[in-house]
Order: sequence, then structure tokens, then C-alpha cells
Amino acid sequence: MSKTKNRSVVRGACAGLCLLAALSARGEQSHDDFTAGLSPCWWESRNNQPLYQVMPTNGGVTLSKPVGGDFGFQWVDLRFLRELHGDFDVSAQFTDASIHHATGGPGNQIQLNVFMGTSVFAVVRSDENGLGGENAHVWAVPPAIIGGSPMMTAASNGILRVARRGDVVSGYFNGTQLWAEALGPDPAWLLSFSLQNNGTRDATRVTLDAFSVEAQDIRPFACRVGAIEATPEATFQLVITNLTPLLTNTLQVSDGWATDRWMNLQDVVVSNMWASGAFSVAPEGPVRFYRVVSRDP
Repeated sequence: MSKTKNRSVVRGACAGLCLLAALSARGEQSHDDFTAGLSPCWWESRNNQPLYQVMPTNGGVTLSKPVGGDFGFQWVDLRFLRELHGDFDVSAQFTDASIHHATGGPGNQIQLNVFMGTSVFAVVRSDENGLGGENAHVWAVPPAIIGGSPMMTAASNGILRVARRGDVVSGYFNGTQLWAEALGPDPAWLLSFSLQNNGTRDATRVTLDAFSVEAQDIRPFACRVGAIEATPEATFQLVITNLTPLLTNTLQVSDGWATDRWMNLQDVVVSNMWASGAFSVAPEGPVRFYRVVSRDP
């Protein structure tokens, strides 16, 4: 992993793994070719199916699953542990993709996923029966649609890319723009590269060879506070949006925002990547402050 910044040199316990930082007039840059393996300072892997394996190789990281599992939505991902602010450009170079769709459906996918506010923008290389077979496309949530028309391709090697300029986010496969839409300036709070069995039990495999990021500001990944909407009734409901999947999301309450007197009220764990949750809360004073903290279960 190497990182170029317009500020200061990376320090701390992970400096040896994250390598270096230097001055740049172009904002901040990060590039990982995985020659030093998968650095825990920069990456974590999660899955909802234990059959998946994540194996660092010589200059790459291979994600794979043998035949098996169920016909639900199964996935494994690599999560880049940084947030991006302002304009950005993210690309994932992959090789040796094997996502042939043989059972169930809709199919199998390799994805570069970018989460911004409550939006998800993904560039997908897939084999899906509803899209005519092997293709590349953009998946956008909301409103959960395929952006534009799929580009038919059976390429086993390629580059998935997502770029934002101003409010407009664009998706590319091997240099060809697939779709663009205005999604606003919210920070990209999660970047991930995923291998997915969407309703299939097929054997799937892909190697991530390189991951590159350029942004106006690359910040350390942090637990997020969900957006809160309150209805002022005797017992009111807090609707928490954008919960962190597969972590424990804890609703906390305090009598002031700038305080260390936060008390835990309720926990919720969600599996979906864009889930929301509702909490029924009894008021405990004239002014109360609520927040959501995400942490490992």
C-alpha cells in the first residue's frame, strides 16, 4: 500500500504496512497492489457465507467459493477502511474472474461498491439470466435499478471504476462509461470490492490485483452516526437510516451532545447494506440527544 497526500506523513503502528505518504498537489491518492499482503490498517473482509475464502496471493487477493451454500443472496467483500470527501476516482483491477451462472438465479456478480449517504452506486461485472448473460452494468440504489443498458462482455480481466465530479457519479468498465447520475456531495463512507452469488450455489472466483483511490480528502474510516428523524409524541419513534450492516448498531441517549454521559438504550444488527431501523423511545426529559454508534458484535 502506498499513499500520497497533500498533508503529512502517515505515522503510527501501521506505518510499516501502509508504507509512505508524500506531498501532492492533486489532493490525496492511495494505491494498493497487495504485494505486501492484505493490510489490516486499510482493509477488512466480511461475508454472510462461511464457504467463501479470502486468500492473499503473489500480488493480489483471491475471493472464492466452491459449489454449495443456499439459493439466497451470498457474498464476500473487501472493505477499504477510509472515507472519501469531495471529488473522487476509485478503480479496482481484477483478473481470473469465474462467475459462470449454472444454477438458480438471477446470477453471479463481481462489484465495486461505493456508498454515499443513503445511496449505493455499484459497477458490476456479472452473468445474469435477466440481462442476457455475461455483461457489465451499473446498479444504483435508490431506486434499485440498472443504470442504462448492460454492456455485453465475457471479459475475465478488467477494471471497475467509479468517479465523482461535483454531484455527478459515473461508472466505467474497462474505460467505457456505463452510466452517470447526480447523487449529491455526500462523503463516500464505504468502498468495497465484492464477489456475490445472487440466488445461486455456483462455484465463483476472482482475484483483486490492484485498488486505486484519488480524492480531495481521504479520511480514516469511523463508526457512523445514523440520520435521525423523531416524531414528538408521548412515546415517539426514531427512524435510523443508513445503518452499518453486520455490526451492532447501538442507540444511545444523553442530556447533552458534548458529553461523555451517553447511555445505551437498544441494539440492532442488520444484514442489508442499505438497511434502516425503527426504535420506540419513551421521553426521559425536556431535551434529549440521541445517536447511533456502530461496533463489532
